[in-house]
Amino acid sequence: MLAADAPPGYPSTSRRWVAASCLASLAVSIGAMVSLWTGVRAYDADYAAATPGASATVVWSKHFAKATDLIDVQWRRRDGERRQHTFEVGDAGDYPVGRTLAIRVSTTLPDRIYPEDRTAIDETETPIAGLFLLAALTLMWTVLWSRRAIQWWRAGQAPARQYRARLWYSYGRADVMGIPYLSIVDGGQTYYQRVMWEPWVVGLNEKLTINGRRVGRGPFVVDVPGYGRLWPSGRAPARAPWLSTLEPRQPGRYRLSRWTPLVAFCLLITVLVGGLLGWPGGLALGGYTWLLILYLGGAPAPVPWLRPRRYPRINRRT
Repeated sequence: MLAADAPPGYPSTSRRWVAASCLASLAVSIGAMVSLWTGVRAYDADYAAATPGASATVVWSKHFAKATDLIDVQWRRRDGERRQHTFEVGDAGDYPVGRTLAIRVSTTLPDRIYPEDRTAIDETETPIAGLFLLAALTLMWTVLWSRRAIQWWRAGQAPARQYRARLWYSYGRADVMGIPYLSIVDGGQTYYQRVMWEPWVVGLNEKLTINGRRVGRGPFVVDVPGYGRLWPSGRAPARAPWLSTLEPRQPGRYRLSRWTPLVAFCLLITVLVGGLLGWPGGLALGGYTWLLILYLGGAPAPVPWLRPRRYPRINRRT
């Protein structure tokens, strides 16, 4: 048996990045839920205080096959000025141009109107749905990462054994990133462990000897002598991962240092969702997308400006 403590090596950037990302995403998500709930409460209060008895005329009605239908209505303010407002509706066919709708006029915002029949047109449906979505995602990721943290802690406390291993990569269809795998030989059985990426992974040989820690049939915490610790990003099955092709590192396709596409993807999610739920909700969904990338072990260079050549093997002192 080897010593229970991890050998000298480079800091675990993946674990630090996961902890920071989880805390940031949780904080942003809670802020987004508070913002959505406050907005819904303010809408309900203003609706209750609005003046009933007004009417608006549908001037534009559009059905979208793959999006929410929209209608534009015109109405007159108390000073006689014409104003226009857009409502989201279930079926634009129910609101032909020229139809008159009963509305309420806000007493605090003179340019704000509300539909009298909120069972047909409810402008709080989207924020309420976003609120439930964020709550569900927050609970899901809290449970998943808490479970993984417990697995990491238990495996990290286990005694280490020496194994022969081979380094593989699973590339996506677009070759945006390569997720590292280790095939670990334990007697007559081979286990396939997906691991969190570290910047020094590219400096490893294809065949290597590792110090593995494991509890029962749980995942392996891997110590690579001369480099540092690799944390598991999933269980260690006794067969090759399903729907993944493991292959040696391809220098021409290896894009782990190209973190920009994944960051840009998370920003795109933020922008798209931000148009519906507001920027706090968009940032929360973008953060949870990033947590999904981390959960799958595909962290794209947690410290982008650090290059693999800065991670030579550490000579262990005896």
